Amino acid sequence: YKAIREQQMKKYNANIAKAQVSMRRLHKKNPTRDEIWKGIRHKDLSRETWYFLTMLTHDDSIDKPELWEQARCRRCQTTESSTHILTECQCNRQEVIWNLAKEIWEKKGYQWRKPDLGDILTCALPKFSKNKNGQGDSRLYQILISESARLVWLIRNNRVINKRAQEMSAMEVKNQWIAVMDKQLTLDWDMMHPRFEKKALPKNLGRGPPQ
Repeated sequence: YKAIREQQMKKYNANIAKAQVSMRRLHKKNPTRDEIWKGIRHKDLSRETWYFLTMLTHDDSIDKPELWEQARCRRCQTTESSTHILTECQCNRQEVIWNLAKEIWEKKGYQWRKPDLGDILTCALPKFSKNKNGQGDSRLYQILISESARLVWLIRNNRVINKRAQEMSAMEVKNQWIAVMDKQLTLDWDMMHPRFEKKALPKNLGRGPPQ
């Protein structure tokens, strides 16, 4: 038991370090562990997202023997680490999801950088102020990153655990992503885009969910 706990703490410490590196590199901030945990439990994030981010922080799934087979990506022929699943895998359509998030974020006038694991864990910490509604932009970023990452993870789990599940098409993934954003965010006119046609994102996207 002691050896297992030590291994878990080693992975936890490594993930917290990744979160701190991401904040220093992109936002010139060096959050403490307490600040990172406060961000993970940010009031603007859903309870499901709190659980997901907590799981990522303590991620030890590939250390469990019963999951070793599932922990190897057959398509990419590599270990399915959190980083691989969320930002690298070729068969879970993660690139489709992140490109949709990129389009929305750039529409707000910000430069996009595809998030890594550290960025995902600290998505509630950065503050943005380019636009008059800086608080709304920060809220939008939190939800874009956290919910996009969680959707990537859910799609992967469905593919791996339900072995009969067919690989989703790019359109199916896009429709799921739009549904997630529609649930989490309220409408914002300036966030509408013609490419979504009848499935356009709600008009006041970025101003937070309805109270």
